[in-house]
Parts: sequence; structure tokens; C-alpha cells
Amino acid sequence: MPAVSDLRVSLVQGATRWHDPVANRDYYGALIAALKGQSDLVVLPETFTSGFSNEAIHHAETMDGPSVAWLREQASALGALCLVWIGIGLKVRSLDLKKWVASIDLTADRVGFLLAHDLQLTTEVIRGTEEASSVPVKERMKDIVLFSVSEEYFALREQLSITVDA
Repeated sequence: MPAVSDLRVSLVQGATRWHDPVANRDYYGALIAALKGQSDLVVLPETFTSGFSNEAIHHAETMDGPSVAWLREQASALGALCLVWIGIGLKVRSLDLKKWVASIDLTADRVGFLLAHDLQLTTEVIRGTEEASSVPVKERMKDIVLFSVSEEYFALREQLSITVDA
């Protein structure tokens, strides 16, 4: 995989089949198969398995369902990090919207740090975006520092072929 400065991103949009997750996985699988060796990050539509409708909840899956397994298989086959927002199509026992929004804020901080690998810059950005976040700065700082020394952080950097210089 190329260095992060050469990260190749593909946005895939297609003619989603309404309420047919199996057909959609087959359809999008064919579309993204053509990207092998040409893309490092593939972004699919948020409702690629069902189409956007009020009936999508009837086709919802858990995180260990067939569509998430399919995503993992596709990423492996492409040699890419395959990413999709499928939050609408997941079954949830109860939705804690505040916790969900907080997790998005923390994830954004982590992605920024992952790509920048600059803790000082990341903490400056966190301080500068205090009013825009649902998470207090102190909690965001703690999370990013813990993430910066985690096995998960170093594994992600290795997976993206981003070296950590001594």
C-alpha cells in the first residue's frame, strides 16, 4: 500500500436495489472489485444494502451480520481499508443519541491524529473546536493521549503503511 501522501480514495455510488441486501452486496462487490490495486480507501453509500427508505429498519443487521462480514471480506480482497457508514441499517437495543454523537467526536479526533501523527497539533485542534464538540476538552485530551500509545493506533498506522519515525 502506498504511503499516506499517496492515499487513493474511491467514492462508489450505484443503482442500489431497494430492500435487497444480498443483491446489493453482489452489485457493489462487482463495482468495487474493479478497484483492486487502484484504491486504498473505498467509501460506499450509507444505505448501500437497502436503499434509503423508511422501510430500511426491517432489513437492519447487527455488527456481526452478513453485511459487516462482507465489508471485511471486500477490504481483504482489495488489499484496502473499506469504509462505509451503515449506522442506519444496524439493529440497536436502545439508542443513546448523546453517546453516539460523543463517539463520532472522539473518532474524528482519532482519525485526525492517526493521519497527522502530531500530538501537539491534534491537541491544538481539539482546543480550537471545543464549542463544536459534544465532549469536554479534558475528556477528548485524555482519549487522544491514551489512543496515541495504544496497540490499536500502531496497528492502524501499520495497516495504512504510515511509518512512525523514532
